[in-house]
Amino acid sequence: MQAIYVLAKSYKSYRSLDRMSGVIKYKEAIAVGLVILYASLIREPHLRLPEVAFADKWSHLLAYALLGATLAWDLIRTQQKTGLVWLIGMSVPMVYGGAIEIVQGAFFYPRVAEWMDWIADVAGTIIGCGLVAGVWQLKNSNI
Repeated sequence: MQAIYVLAKSYKSYRSLDRMSGVIKYKEAIAVGLVILYASLIREPHLRLPEVAFADKWSHLLAYALLGATLAWDLIRTQQKTGLVWLIGMSVPMVYGGAIEIVQGAFFYPRVAEWMDWIADVAGTIIGCGLVAGVWQLKNSNI
């Protein structure tokens, strides 16, 4: 009976380690997401954007292209089902961007929620995931 208890306890420890390693598999995407969260929720950004037309929208596009690309790449490395990879890789950053916009507008005055920011987030996500898909296709093609 003692042996069963030891086996069950070690299996439970293994399963909790396995769950944690699941999060660690996505450490790059999580890091990018946390940087985006910080940059989105600070009350007064210390970084002044250059005097370029739509600089704010370009920064959203680039940040979410990076988030979409890192999440898609992390998912490709860890998952076998490519359809699921693209569904998660595209939807998570889009929902994340929308949620940040809502939180910004509700709780972080003088920050405001803008539809165009979210549209730039969506466009960046599509570009980032599309780039990873293209690289993945080239890597796995028989050229």
